[in-house]
Amino acid sequence: MRRLLTRLTVATMFVPCLWACSGDPLKRITVEMNWVRGAIGQQDRASLHFQKGAVDCSLNFYSDQSARYIESFGSAPVPVVFDVSYASGGKPMGATLVRVGAWDANKFQPNERLLATTEKFELGKPGEARTSKIDSPGGCFDSVAASIETNFSPDITVFFLLLTANIGLVAVGFLHRCTESSIEYASRMATLAGTVALALASSSQILFLAYAAAGRFAWVRFYPGNPIQTYAILTGVILSASALVTALFGSGLKRIAGFLVAVTTAGLWVLAAVASVAV
Repeated sequence: MRRLLTRLTVATMFVPCLWACSGDPLKRITVEMNWVRGAIGQQDRASLHFQKGAVDCSLNFYSDQSARYIESFGSAPVPVVFDVSYASGGKPMGATLVRVGAWDANKFQPNERLLATTEKFELGKPGEARTSKIDSPGGCFDSVAASIETNFSPDITVFFLLLTANIGLVAVGFLHRCTESSIEYASRMATLAGTVALALASSSQILFLAYAAAGRFAWVRFYPGNPIQTYAILTGVILSASALVTALFGSGLKRIAGFLVAVTTAGLWVLAAVASVAV
């Protein structure tokens, strides 16, 4: 059992390294967009548009506050910033609104931050069959080279070190054996509580790795209200909170390791929850 845990821990410790060395699949892109009042027959909203080939890419604004802000630009083009995520092959997979002019994305309603695409079709000859593939948001942005440059930014470095430290603490806690003298003073229940706390904390850590990887590599498109995103965060918080409470009944190194990993992982889940609202 100890050999299995050792191998599993060593293998898991390579995950943050692969994460950091895989490069940043995000590219910040600024586009100039023009606004239109009363799009799609509705007179109480404004929309921003930019054209890329036959594809019209737009942001639609429904609130009066947002519409008034867009109108304040007059006839001037509006600078809009997106964080575009790319697949390993270099194809655009998602676009997250960052800023419209001087306003950050969090000043707009969640449904106002979504990039919509519309493509015009030309009528063919009678009896002629035509096929078309709508690529959203890939039709709005150019592809990039398949290999994206590695970016060791400060936040990625801190994230890498924190994950490695957490995995190391879990490994030390699991592999630590009480000596015969310490067993005389520590109850079996306390030792069991420490082990359970480590198991809960490591489960929360593994779930967070899977959650963050899904967002980083665009395996899942995250947006406010996404049930996968919501349930993952809720499960992670529950696991971390359970580990924290259980660790208080543990003893020795298992208690310390379980407590520290539970606290740091809970902090990561709180940051993920805040980010999910701001997306």
